[in-house]
Amino acid sequence: MWQGSAALTLDLSGRLTQDFTMPDFDVIVVGGGPAGAACARSCIRASLRTLLVERRTLPRWKPCSGLIALEAERFVARNFGPIPDSCRSRSGDYTGIALHFPSVPSLFVPGLCKAANVWRHTFDQFLVEHTGAEVRDGTAFEAVEEAPEGVVVRLRTHDGRESRVTARYLVACDGGHSRVVRSIAPTVHDETAWALV
Repeated sequence: MWQGSAALTLDLSGRLTQDFTMPDFDVIVVGGGPAGAACARSCIRASLRTLLVERRTLPRWKPCSGLIALEAERFVARNFGPIPDSCRSRSGDYTGIALHFPSVPSLFVPGLCKAANVWRHTFDQFLVEHTGAEVRDGTAFEAVEEAPEGVVVRLRTHDGRESRVTARYLVACDGGHSRVVRSIAPTVHDETAWALV
């Protein structure tokens, strides 16, 4: 496991000393949705110093059906606590899933299932608030570069203030058109097939 970069130097008496540069965080997670919150929560439980960065100010509206499978609801209860009533939209029986593709006809996959429904603006905020991580919402990921201690991440707030934060690891949980992934592998999305559920 990485322990920080070390520089060997000689002090005035001729003794060899070691200087360690520790990053600001062990992990920076970009994206304040369920994936980012789950990642940050797991990092905190592993005793890692974790920063969660969300581009928009929480709570934020998100176009989403809000459908949560029962197993996902159990995961939330185990790791974050029960989903509050203020986050719930409605629950019910669903008859299937519709998949919409950019270049081929839509596909309906029938199947009866029980699931919870949530309002994403309150649900995502509930998850983020229960991660235990330091949270910077209203802060956009701008760029990343490698450094001896791991990575240096450039962030920008809505009012234009820029900061640089160091970490051992950077995790992209910022969605299908991830700015983190694009900054590391600019053409990866050009070759990726996708569907809208």
